[in-house]
Amino acid sequence: ILAPVVQLLDKSGTGYKFAEGRDKLLKTLIYAFKLVDSLRSIRNNTPIFTLEKIAGTINGKSARLQHARRLFRLGKFLSELNDIYNHLTRPTTDEFGRIMNVLCKTAFAAYWLLDNLQILAEYGFVRTAAFKIEHYSMTAKFVALLLALMLDFRNRFERITNKQNEENAGSTEAAIELAGEEKVIKLVEEQYRSVLMYVKIVGDMMPAISRSLFARRLIKLQVPRALQSLGGLASAISSCYLVL
Repeated sequence: ILAPVVQLLDKSGTGYKFAEGRDKLLKTLIYAFKLVDSLRSIRNNTPIFTLEKIAGTINGKSARLQHARRLFRLGKFLSELNDIYNHLTRPTTDEFGRIMNVLCKTAFAAYWLLDNLQILAEYGFVRTAAFKIEHYSMTAKFVALLLALMLDFRNRFERITNKQNEENAGSTEAAIELAGEEKVIKLVEEQYRSVLMYVKIVGDMMPAISRSLFARRLIKLQVPRALQSLGGLASAISSCYLVL
């Protein structure tokens, strides 16, 4: 029982990468099934392509995979608590960045904890209805994703500003020429990972906002199932590349 928790806490180890890779693979399969199911029929449940033989099993497979994924994620909130502790104790001159990171990790910890409570409710260990817990967990997830997006934009702006300051500091021509190729490679890699990160966050926001309290009580927004599934699938595939 404790092995997955130890793997999650050690983010530098292969155990963590294996756990994350397994989670993202399950997520990809889940949203692929959901996307096929949502595209299977349009108005009046008219089939848009011949999936009659597997249509009846798609929902069942998606639900079983979702349960398996949640079971594997039990205790994942401990990883976020560990990150919060590291951010609070690590020396830094960027206090605003520290606060943003702690807020983001706290929201994610709340999401994972509520997600764990939801699966326990589905198995009868918690008396509260699972769908009610899901509304709160998706609200916490949406807030966490919004903070993560703001933090990523802020960090990106800081990196650009620091690069401009370094260039204005007066590097020699020889040093610039030697480091030029390495900078280009690093820049391309950063841009690639940034795009994947934005796709991951925005994709996750679609199902999160639709099942959150914001959608049900405040803005009355209902994202179409196909769009939710497409966003989740795009996020899952991007996450697979980011884990590698």
